[in-house]
Amino acid sequence: MANWLTKTEPESFSYADLQHLGRDRWNGVKIFTAVYCKMKMDKVAK
Repeated sequence: MANWLTKTEPESFSYADLQHLGRDRWNGVKIFTAVYCKMKMDKVAK
């Protein structure tokens, strides 16, 4: 099983936030390349 950790700016969602929640959705992505990579990650994870 593949595991992915994707990065965001700490001001909007920090690593401490992720530790607190345990898991969260990656949303609000507008750059096509990032969206494409996210779709590829989803396919590998399934």
